[in-house]
Amino acid sequence: MNRVRILATLLLVLVLEASSAYANYEARLAHAFGTRWIHQLNAPELGQRLQAVQAFLAFPELGLPHLRNSLADPEFATEHWPAAFLLGLFGERRDVRFLLDSLQYRREQLERPEVWRGALERLYLRTRPQESVELQLTKLSLKILGNKIIEGKRVISAQLHSALMNPGKNSVLAEISLHLWGAGMAEVPQPRLVWLVPKTSNPQTFSLEMSMDAEGDPIRLDFWVHHVGADEPLLHQKALLPLRPQSAPDNTTEVAAPADPESPAGTPSR
Repeated sequence: MNRVRILATLLLVLVLEASSAYANYEARLAHAFGTRWIHQLNAPELGQRLQAVQAFLAFPELGLPHLRNSLADPEFATEHWPAAFLLGLFGERRDVRFLLDSLQYRREQLERPEVWRGALERLYLRTRPQESVELQLTKLSLKILGNKIIEGKRVISAQLHSALMNPGKNSVLAEISLHLWGAGMAEVPQPRLVWLVPKTSNPQTFSLEMSMDAEGDPIRLDFWVHHVGADEPLLHQKALLPLRPQSAPDNTTEVAAPADPESPAGTPSR
């Protein structure tokens, strides 16, 4: 009996020592990610960057918090495209916002924005729930801020307001794009990534600077919404934008954009 107790005690001691050794090893690894590997991702030497990438791929659960911290710091996040790439490989669904926020608000400052976009798509497609997605366009209106005739041309400053209802259970990553026909644009509206929260209106505003013939017809708008990572559009609405309001020039007016006759009123073309 004493011999059994002695063996059991020795076994317990070995287990406790092994656990302690592993805990110390894990603590040293975690410390290395925060003090070495996260910074080495941006090292000028290719060999050092590859070593850092291998460390994150070998221990993703230890490296993930440090990737998040690096991308949450706006002072350094724009340079950390390798961190964005890794987050796309093994991040979680809640990490979509780390990448999306940078693309929405700091795209012009990002190094390798195409890497950020690819990482965002990869992360979203890997973590999104497999459910059908349908959207409802609940608002599409034009607010005219300025309306002047300059050298025979009508110059319009306006805001396009839209609202998209997501009736599903999960947020949807989508991209809105505008195509306007019959007007010259001071700056072509760029596609916009949006995070559509369930059961809310998800309003969006687009600033437009346009010019056209003084007596020109209303221009046509194609309002597209694509599900990120999918080829087919979620929604396509055609509308006619009236740019010759009855009120005097420079008055601020807002009108609902009527549907194009080619697209039945209130029914998005799909």
